[in-house]
Amino acid sequence: MKEIDQLNQHNCFLIEHKSDATNKKRLVWRHTILQRVAIISALKRTFSYDGKIGEKQRIKLAEKLESNEEELNEWNKVDRHI
Repeated sequence: MKEIDQLNQHNCFLIEHKSDATNKKRLVWRHTILQRVAIISALKRTFSYDGKIGEKQRIKLAEKLESNEEELNEWNKVDRHI
Protein backbone atom coordinates (compact mmCIF):
# COMPACT_ATOMS: atom_id res chain seq x y z
CA MET A 1 0.00 0.00 0.00
CA LYS A 2 2.93 2.30 0.75
CA GLU A 3 4.16 1.88 -2.86
CA ILE A 4 0.74 2.88 -4.25
CA ASP A 5 0.70 5.96 -2.05
CA GLN A 6 4.13 6.93 -3.38
CA LEU A 7 2.95 6.42 -6.96
CA ASN A 8 -0.15 8.52 -6.31
CA GLN A 9 2.11 11.33 -5.21
CA HIS A 10 3.80 11.08 -8.60
CA ASN A 11 0.58 11.69 -10.50
CA CYS A 12 -0.29 8.06 -11.10
CA PHE A 13 -3.45 6.07 -10.46
CA LEU A 14 -4.78 2.53 -10.70
CA ILE A 15 -7.49 1.55 -13.14
CA GLU A 16 -8.96 -1.75 -14.21
CA HIS A 17 -7.90 -2.48 -17.76
CA LYS A 18 -11.06 -3.39 -19.70
CA SER A 19 -9.32 -5.46 -22.38
CA ASP A 20 -7.42 -7.58 -19.86
CA ALA A 21 -9.19 -10.93 -19.50
CA THR A 22 -7.76 -11.38 -16.01
CA ASN A 23 -9.06 -7.97 -14.90
CA LYS A 24 -5.69 -7.13 -13.37
CA LYS A 25 -5.25 -3.63 -12.09
CA ARG A 26 -2.85 -1.60 -14.12
CA LEU A 27 -0.99 1.63 -13.54
CA VAL A 28 -1.84 4.46 -15.88
CA TRP A 29 -0.12 7.81 -15.80
CA ARG A 30 -2.39 10.80 -15.38
CA HIS A 31 -1.78 13.62 -17.78
CA THR A 32 -0.84 16.83 -16.13
CA ILE A 33 -2.81 19.87 -17.18
CA LEU A 34 0.22 21.13 -19.12
CA GLN A 35 0.56 17.84 -21.04
CA ARG A 36 -3.14 17.94 -21.95
CA VAL A 37 -2.88 21.55 -23.08
CA ALA A 38 0.21 20.74 -25.16
CA ILE A 39 -1.45 17.77 -26.89
CA ILE A 40 -4.68 19.61 -27.58
CA SER A 41 -3.10 22.88 -28.72
CA ALA A 42 -0.70 21.03 -31.00
CA LEU A 43 -3.62 19.16 -32.56
CA LYS A 44 -5.50 22.40 -33.07
CA ARG A 45 -2.49 24.06 -34.70
CA THR A 46 -0.46 21.91 -37.05
CA PHE A 47 -0.35 18.22 -36.14
CA SER A 48 -1.64 15.94 -38.85
CA TYR A 49 -3.07 12.81 -37.24
CA ASP A 50 -1.19 10.06 -39.13
CA GLY A 51 -1.17 12.40 -42.14
CA LYS A 52 -4.78 11.48 -42.97
CA ILE A 53 -6.92 14.32 -41.67
CA GLY A 54 -7.16 18.02 -42.30
CA GLU A 55 -7.59 21.04 -40.06
CA LYS A 56 -11.32 20.63 -39.35
CA GLN A 57 -10.96 16.97 -38.39
CA ARG A 58 -7.88 17.77 -36.29
CA ILE A 59 -9.79 20.45 -34.35
CA LYS A 60 -12.73 18.08 -33.91
CA LEU A 61 -10.38 15.37 -32.57
CA ALA A 62 -8.73 17.89 -30.22
CA GLU A 63 -12.11 18.98 -28.85
CA LYS A 64 -13.18 15.35 -28.41
CA LEU A 65 -9.98 14.56 -26.51
CA GLU A 66 -10.31 17.73 -24.48
CA SER A 67 -13.71 16.67 -23.18
CA ASN A 68 -12.90 12.99 -22.57
CA GLU A 69 -9.89 12.10 -20.43
CA GLU A 70 -10.24 8.35 -21.10
CA GLU A 71 -9.98 8.84 -24.87
CA LEU A 72 -7.07 11.23 -24.41
CA ASN A 73 -5.26 8.56 -22.39
CA GLU A 74 -5.92 5.92 -25.07
CA TRP A 75 -4.85 8.26 -27.87
CA ASN A 76 -1.67 9.26 -26.06
CA LYS A 77 -0.56 5.64 -25.43
CA VAL A 78 0.48 5.48 -29.08
CA ASP A 79 3.96 6.87 -29.68
CA ARG A 80 3.35 10.18 -31.45
CA HIS A 81 5.61 13.13 -31.99
CA ILE A 82 3.94 16.49 -31.77
